[in-house]
Amino acid sequence: MVGLTLGSLVFAFLWSGLAGDLNEPHTAGNDSFSSSALGHRAFAELLSRSGITVKRRRSHRIGALGDSTALVLAEPKREREGGLDAEEFRALTMAAVDRHFPIVIVLPKRVGGEDENHPGWIGAAEVMHPDSVLALMRRFMPLRDLTIKRRGQYSGACSTSWGERLAVSLSPAQFITGRLTPVVTCDAGVLVGRMRFSTTDGDSTSGSEIYLVSDPDLVNTVGLGSAENAGVVSGLLLSRLHARTVWFDETLHHPVLSMSLATEMLRYPLVLALVQSLLLLGFIIAASVTRFGKARETRPPDESKRALVNSIAGLLSATGRPAETLGAYLSQSLRDTAERYGLPADLRLEEAATRLAKIARSRGVHRDISHLSYLVDGLKQSSERQSQAVLRVAQEIHRWHGDMNHDR
Repeated sequence: MVGLTLGSLVFAFLWSGLAGDLNEPHTAGNDSFSSSALGHRAFAELLSRSGITVKRRRSHRIGALGDSTALVLAEPKREREGGLDAEEFRALTMAAVDRHFPIVIVLPKRVGGEDENHPGWIGAAEVMHPDSVLALMRRFMPLRDLTIKRRGQYSGACSTSWGERLAVSLSPAQFITGRLTPVVTCDAGVLVGRMRFSTTDGDSTSGSEIYLVSDPDLVNTVGLGSAENAGVVSGLLLSRLHARTVWFDETLHHPVLSMSLATEMLRYPLVLALVQSLLLLGFIIAASVTRFGKARETRPPDESKRALVNSIAGLLSATGRPAETLGAYLSQSLRDTAERYGLPADLRLEEAATRLAKIARSRGVHRDISHLSYLVDGLKQSSERQSQAVLRVAQEIHRWHGDMNHDR
């Protein structure tokens, strides 16, 4: 009976997985879950590979937003029920002032429907009229003096406020003009502009800082690979806003999820796993109360840990050259981590360590791989056997590797 229960529990978890990830809907729309031509998933993965932590906002909570974060509102939906209203937007701007985080809004340009024969693909897309784009945005934010300019095809270099010049290629190109401070400017118009919205009824200069991105082809799949389009918004987030965490607000595109674990456990398909878990727990309790006799003694856990440490020390010393073995372990850890972060395969280890140290600091990893490399070199040059020192450095390298790769 216990075997039957275990089998049904495994089946419930497999069915939950086949039924779909509750936090990642399958979509072909203009959102960060979508890999379609209009989706932003590739851009989110680009940010992640750049060292930025990428998260999706599925509720109206704002507790995780603050310093070193940025909130991205990418292409609000055309349908009214899927978009913001003025009250919700006002609450967001007030939170942005209180918690000191910027808001990046990507204006829409295209709408498309999913291909019935190829789920996750766009079947057909149409370009919105500029007046329709402004009408959609004015439902929740005041844009009285903003206008949209269109060009059939644009390829050229654009200047940025953080000092780069980036080549962009857009078709059709969408620019903005109005009462805003240019952040990324081309000869045909403004691609990114900064605006301030007052949190009071008056014209205050202490309002929330909002950045408008005029063309969604700078973040969607169809335009991300053209010229240096990918560097415009990623450069804004990294070099101008110094964001370490970027939240994509998916409440614009998908139903709001409850943050209560109890509520989610009572929903299909997780309710299947819950029922099976309770059934298995009942059998375990029933089996335990029928046992009699004194429990077996187990070895103290500290002895097991000591044995594990001794085993590791033995492995490092097995060749008689523990420092050289440690050096090989460091090289393998650097190569593996560099590959995960997309660094060139032919990069010298010293250069890889320098770049990874910068990435580690941006991710909040406190262990310094450059310092660990220095310690390894010192141990290699030492004529004395220092097994304990080698073991300590090996543990630090292992922890650094885990910190850098636990969410990759």
